[in-house]
Amino acid sequence: MRIKQLAAPAALADVSLAALSSVVTVLGTIAFAAMIFSGLSPKAVPLAFLSFVAGTALSGLFIALFSQFQCNLSGAQDEPAAILAIFGSGLASMGVVTEAAAVSTMFTVIVLSTACFGLVLLILGALRWGKYTQLIPYPVVGGFLAGVGLMLLTATIEFLSGVTVTMHRLPQFFSWEMILRWLPSVIAASILYGALVHIRSVLFLPFGLICILILFYLVTGTQSISLELLRKSGLVFTSIPQDGVFEASKLVSLASIEWNLVLHAWDEIPALILVCTIGASLATTALEIGAEVELEPNHELRTHGLANLLSALVGGCRPLARRAPH
Repeated sequence: MRIKQLAAPAALADVSLAALSSVVTVLGTIAFAAMIFSGLSPKAVPLAFLSFVAGTALSGLFIALFSQFQCNLSGAQDEPAAILAIFGSGLASMGVVTEAAAVSTMFTVIVLSTACFGLVLLILGALRWGKYTQLIPYPVVGGFLAGVGLMLLTATIEFLSGVTVTMHRLPQFFSWEMILRWLPSVIAASILYGALVHIRSVLFLPFGLICILILFYLVTGTQSISLELLRKSGLVFTSIPQDGVFEASKLVSLASIEWNLVLHAWDEIPALILVCTIGASLATTALEIGAEVELEPNHELRTHGLANLLSALVGGCRPLARRAPH
């Protein structure tokens, strides 16, 4: 593949975009860690965040070195995070009685699902079936996107409210206490979506997120709402205790894993693999269309498969590569 020599302005644009994308990736990683583990054990969130960031960094470096594409950005994906968050929210009802068992079981499911997905991609690439993964009909793609959106919406509502979404609990979400939890997120998301329709700059989303963060603390500051009250209200994360990651690591042990619940998760893992495989196929196709180049899908599948296996070693969610546009 011909390597294009980058001019100084293009290189500066790539570096700037990579830095801004890193901010968005970190914010997203915090959200994924909280979505999955906050209901199980808030003390495990720092460890989950560290694991996801390490997995993203390790897999991102591997993809950057071995992908045939000139400029890639990678990060933990929302599809598996949504599925895992839904599974995690049901652990309590499955009979997990201890905090250590819940955290250890959840980490085991994450590692197994990421490793299995990596193996599937590696096998598909080794068998040279990459082109077949791109022959997905548009109705299936539409259903996939709608399903992922619904899962993300459900997981986000549960994360914001702390209440499992069911029909008989629907009136509870319109109480004043619950409205204060989800309405700011709806307003922020609506502003971002409306602005993204008219502003086509790649810099808008990270700067928009930073501005919303500043605006949140300006509003709470004018209302004299202390940080401690925000934490008690569940509007921000609780403070990370000293040696938070070290203390959280004590919750993870082989002896605490509920293997019967891990086996129960095999109902979710095939669905996760299917959803992520479709997502990987869409990402590869989008890269080809956006960059107007033809990639070798089997090579990309093998690269992403190995990247996922590396990410599984540190407990990370699966990564997705995407192009950094000039």
